[in-house]
Amino acid sequence: LRSARAMKPGNSTLYTLQVAMWSDFGSGEVSPEEIRRSAEGYCARLRSQGHAAFYYHDEDRRMSIVTVGVFGPEAYDARTTLFAPEVDALMAKFPAMLVAGEELLVRTDPRDPNSKMLPQKPMLVEVPR
Repeated sequence: LRSARAMKPGNSTLYTLQVAMWSDFGSGEVSPEEIRRSAEGYCARLRSQGHAAFYYHDEDRRMSIVTVGVFGPEAYDARTTLFAPEVDALMAKFPAMLVAGEELLVRTDPRDPNSKMLPQKPMLVEVPR
Protein backbone atom coordinates (compact mmCIF):
# COMPACT_ATOMS: atom_id res chain seq x y z
CA LEU A 1 0.00 0.00 0.00
CA ARG A 2 2.92 2.33 0.60
CA SER A 3 3.58 2.26 -3.16
CA ALA A 4 0.19 3.95 -3.69
CA ARG A 5 1.81 7.26 -2.79
CA ALA A 6 3.70 7.13 -6.09
CA MET A 7 0.37 7.38 -7.94
CA LYS A 8 -0.33 10.87 -6.57
CA PRO A 9 3.00 12.50 -5.77
CA GLY A 10 2.84 15.80 -3.95
CA ASN A 11 -0.33 15.02 -1.99
CA SER A 12 0.33 14.90 1.73
CA THR A 13 -3.04 13.26 2.45
CA LEU A 14 -4.07 10.25 0.39
CA TYR A 15 -6.97 7.88 0.84
CA THR A 16 -7.87 4.44 -0.43
CA LEU A 17 -10.99 2.30 -0.08
CA GLN A 18 -10.59 -0.70 2.21
CA VAL A 19 -12.64 -3.53 0.73
CA ALA A 20 -11.32 -6.62 2.54
CA MET A 21 -9.34 -7.86 5.52
CA TRP A 22 -7.91 -11.06 6.87
CA SER A 23 -6.90 -11.78 10.46
CA ASP A 24 -6.85 -14.54 13.04
CA PHE A 25 -8.67 -12.19 15.47
CA GLY A 26 -6.44 -13.38 18.28
CA SER A 27 -7.38 -17.04 17.87
CA GLY A 28 -3.98 -18.24 16.69
CA GLU A 29 -5.81 -20.59 14.30
CA VAL A 30 -4.57 -18.89 11.11
CA SER A 31 -0.88 -18.45 10.44
CA PRO A 32 0.50 -15.02 9.54
CA GLU A 33 1.68 -16.53 6.23
CA GLU A 34 -1.85 -17.67 5.38
CA ILE A 35 -3.25 -14.23 6.26
CA ARG A 36 -0.69 -12.56 3.98
CA ARG A 37 -1.22 -15.05 1.14
CA SER A 38 -5.00 -14.60 1.25
CA ALA A 39 -4.78 -10.81 1.08
CA GLU A 40 -2.14 -10.85 -1.65
CA GLY A 41 -4.18 -13.38 -3.66
CA TYR A 42 -7.33 -11.27 -3.50
CA CYS A 43 -5.32 -8.19 -4.42
CA ALA A 44 -3.88 -10.03 -7.45
CA ARG A 45 -7.40 -11.02 -8.57
CA LEU A 46 -8.57 -7.41 -8.32
CA ARG A 47 -5.53 -6.22 -10.29
CA SER A 48 -6.24 -8.81 -12.99
CA GLN A 49 -9.72 -7.26 -13.28
CA GLY A 50 -8.15 -3.84 -13.90
CA HIS A 51 -8.46 -2.33 -10.42
CA ALA A 52 -5.72 -0.31 -8.74
CA ALA A 53 -5.53 -2.68 -5.76
CA PHE A 54 -3.12 -2.73 -2.83
CA TYR A 55 -2.46 -4.78 0.27
CA TYR A 56 -1.05 -3.84 3.64
CA HIS A 57 0.22 -6.24 6.30
CA ASP A 58 0.05 -5.20 9.94
CA GLU A 59 2.35 -7.74 11.56
CA ASP A 60 1.69 -6.52 15.11
CA ARG A 61 -2.07 -7.03 14.77
CA ARG A 62 -1.72 -10.15 12.58
CA MET A 63 -3.98 -8.54 10.03
CA SER A 64 -3.83 -7.80 6.32
CA ILE A 65 -6.10 -5.44 4.40
CA VAL A 66 -6.85 -4.99 0.72
CA THR A 67 -7.77 -1.62 -0.71
CA VAL A 68 -8.70 -0.20 -4.11
CA GLY A 69 -8.17 3.23 -5.63
CA VAL A 70 -6.06 6.18 -4.57
CA PHE A 71 -7.67 9.54 -3.81
CA GLY A 72 -6.43 12.93 -2.72
CA PRO A 73 -7.84 15.06 0.09
CA GLU A 74 -10.97 15.80 -1.98
CA ALA A 75 -12.13 12.16 -1.50
CA TYR A 76 -14.29 13.11 1.47
CA ASP A 77 -15.84 16.40 2.53
CA ALA A 78 -16.14 16.43 6.32
CA ARG A 79 -18.43 19.45 6.21
CA THR A 80 -21.05 17.82 3.97
CA THR A 81 -20.11 14.21 4.84
CA LEU A 82 -20.17 13.40 1.12
CA PHE A 83 -17.68 11.32 -0.81
CA ALA A 84 -16.20 12.44 -4.12
CA PRO A 85 -17.97 10.96 -7.19
CA GLU A 86 -14.97 8.68 -7.88
CA VAL A 87 -15.22 7.22 -4.37
CA ASP A 88 -18.98 6.74 -4.71
CA ALA A 89 -18.46 4.93 -8.02
CA LEU A 90 -15.93 2.57 -6.47
CA MET A 91 -18.21 1.95 -3.47
CA ALA A 92 -20.93 0.92 -5.93
CA LYS A 93 -18.55 -1.69 -7.41
CA PHE A 94 -17.57 -2.93 -3.93
CA PRO A 95 -20.78 -2.69 -1.87
CA ALA A 96 -19.66 -4.93 1.00
CA MET A 97 -16.58 -5.25 3.20
CA LEU A 98 -15.13 -8.74 3.03
CA VAL A 99 -13.65 -10.42 6.09
CA ALA A 100 -11.71 -13.58 5.27
CA GLY A 101 -13.45 -13.58 1.89
CA GLU A 102 -16.99 -13.35 3.28
CA GLU A 103 -19.32 -10.35 3.48
CA LEU A 104 -19.29 -8.72 6.91
CA LEU A 105 -22.89 -8.34 8.08
CA VAL A 106 -23.86 -5.82 10.73
CA ARG A 107 -27.15 -5.17 12.47
CA THR A 108 -29.15 -2.11 11.47
CA ASP A 109 -29.72 -1.54 15.20
CA PRO A 110 -26.83 -2.92 17.26
CA ARG A 111 -28.97 -2.77 20.43
CA ASP A 112 -31.65 -5.00 18.92
CA PRO A 113 -30.52 -8.61 18.33
CA ASN A 114 -33.52 -9.12 16.04
CA SER A 115 -32.79 -6.16 13.77
CA LYS A 116 -32.02 -6.68 10.11
CA MET A 117 -28.51 -7.65 9.02
CA LEU A 118 -26.92 -5.71 6.15
CA PRO A 119 -23.45 -5.84 4.59
CA GLN A 120 -21.00 -3.35 6.07
CA LYS A 121 -19.78 -0.93 3.45
CA PRO A 122 -16.10 -0.54 2.58
CA MET A 123 -14.37 2.32 4.35
CA LEU A 124 -12.11 5.11 3.23
CA VAL A 125 -8.73 4.85 4.99
CA GLU A 126 -5.64 7.02 4.88
CA VAL A 127 -2.66 5.65 2.97
CA PRO A 128 0.22 5.20 5.43
CA ARG A 129 3.35 7.27 4.96
